[in-house]
Amino acid sequence: MDTILASIKTGYQWAIDSFLLLKKKPFRWALLAFIYVVLFLGLPASPLTPVLFNIAIIITWPIFLVVAIGLFREVDFGRSTGFAELIQQIRPAFKKLAGLGAICLAYGLFVTIVTKGDATTLESFATPTNSPLANSSMDLAKVWLILLKFFALLIPLLMATWFAPPIIAFQHATVLHAVKSSIAGSLKYAISLAVAWLVLTSVMMLVMLMLGIFFGAFAGALHMQSRLLMGAIMTLSLLLATSWMLAFQYICYRDVFDPVPLGGGEIAM
Repeated sequence: MDTILASIKTGYQWAIDSFLLLKKKPFRWALLAFIYVVLFLGLPASPLTPVLFNIAIIITWPIFLVVAIGLFREVDFGRSTGFAELIQQIRPAFKKLAGLGAICLAYGLFVTIVTKGDATTLESFATPTNSPLANSSMDLAKVWLILLKFFALLIPLLMATWFAPPIIAFQHATVLHAVKSSIAGSLKYAISLAVAWLVLTSVMMLVMLMLGIFFGAFAGALHMQSRLLMGAIMTLSLLLATSWMLAFQYICYRDVFDPVPLGGGEIAM
């Protein structure tokens, strides 16, 4: 029981620490979140983006993640390391990080193949006439089972990559060692991670509700269009959620694998 309570406390503290870190450089983290959203959410979702470009985005994702975590790390340790200097520090790990990205790409293709029929089923339910809410409870149960299958297949990828990129870059580990360490760390701190995610999700839902109420009153007074209102709410919420997620990922890595601040802008071994 004491271990569970300690894990819950750790998860709650991770959520708090990541938010406090956001307050140190809010505009920098907002810009970082905007770049992340455009590169890894916006462009891949666009039908106009070439397939080869999407592949390059997936492969370079761990590199961007390490840069983001490195920026949080420097601010957290009170150092003034510039962006160019940080890039030079992690440049030797670029090939291994790209290798991790290639593994992510291969696993993503595997998930796509395995769930091809499920994706078609979900698309058929997307129309109003075929919506599971408009049909039997069996259809609704089928949708939940498909979503559960997607989630179960993505958990190993999330566990393997949650800690792996910074372990590769900052501790000069091999890709295999980093993945194994990431999975082990995710399993050991599973309760803490779940609690922190619950706190972050709950707060973000509350923030979206408050923004909706505020902008709703503001839009009513100025006769703003509801579509513009929803766009503003979603954009602000997405930037906050993304920056908080990146800060949270760094805090987890710091406390599990890199707890001691180093001086002089050096990288942990």
